[in-house]
Amino acid sequence: EQSIKISAPDKLSKEDIEKMVKEAEQYAEDDKKRKELVEVRNQADQLVYATQKSLTDFGDKIEASEKENIEKQITETQEALKTDDADKIKAAMEALSKVSHKLAEEAYKKAQAEQPNPQEGQAADATGGNEQASASKQDDVVDAEFKAEDDK
Repeated sequence: EQSIKISAPDKLSKEDIEKMVKEAEQYAEDDKKRKELVEVRNQADQLVYATQKSLTDFGDKIEASEKENIEKQITETQEALKTDDADKIKAAMEALSKVSHKLAEEAYKKAQAEQPNPQEGQAADATGGNEQASASKQDDVVDAEFKAEDDK
């Protein structure tokens, strides 16, 4: 026979529990600020990465001056990320978003060019859909069971 006995030799007193709750409440505001800072940093990192990727893919489609502005703002955003100032990071993100609009337009244009003409696709879908509907009306489908018998 095997048995395990778990006991709590040192229980927390009510005073200890209350002290811990008060500490948690005291640092709740600091925790909230820290969480906000981490979230802003993550968003800024994602924006910088996406902008750099778009710049690599579509940088040749925009003017050199716009490309320089975007690169400069990427650098400023990366510098802001090194600080613990959430407002500074947010401002840098906003500025990067504004200067990278032209780049986003080029990416959107390329995506549109790669897709087939939507009007042609809709016409084909409408025609194909009508043919299928009329074909299914004409077919008489009968559910049946069959049994295979041997010739012998």
